[in-house]
Amino acid sequence: MKAIVFFIGLTLPSVAMASGGHGPEWVKYGFHTANLIILFLVIKLAAGKMIKGAVANRAQRIKMHLEESNQMRKEAQHNFDELSARLSHMEKEVEELRTEAAASAEREAELIATQTDADVKRIEEAAGLTIQNETDKARRALRKEAVDLAVKIAEEKLKAELSDKDQKTLAQDFLGSLKEAN
Repeated sequence: MKAIVFFIGLTLPSVAMASGGHGPEWVKYGFHTANLIILFLVIKLAAGKMIKGAVANRAQRIKMHLEESNQMRKEAQHNFDELSARLSHMEKEVEELRTEAAASAEREAELIATQTDADVKRIEEAAGLTIQNETDKARRALRKEAVDLAVKIAEEKLKAELSDKDQKTLAQDFLGSLKEAN
């Protein structure tokens, strides 16, 4: 009803102007108004339920979309809060991991240094033993060579100074000492 009164209020000035200043033609205006009211009533009767249903459905969809968006906003806020908490916790964990890694690296460096010192000591001892063994080996070789050389020189000297007769006498004495020993 408010819509009809509003519509009439809007159309009255246009009717007055259309008459060319002679005043409104109320009969024509009345027929047009009655025709318009009948049109509105027919539209309301024919499509009123559909329009109300469409408006109600639209309102329901809007309400549903608002509820969904509110729910999604709450979920997003919850996820944001959860991620923020996890992020702050992760920062603490990263710092703890860095501290632990630094301590582990320091322990590893100490262990490597200790192992290196032990390896150096072991290598030095092995080198000392190798040097001692090689020195002893060289001394034995020199002694053997000296003995061989001394025997050779003694042999040559004996050959040069001993006669055949002296050699026979020495050989008989040696053989005699062997017989006595048996």
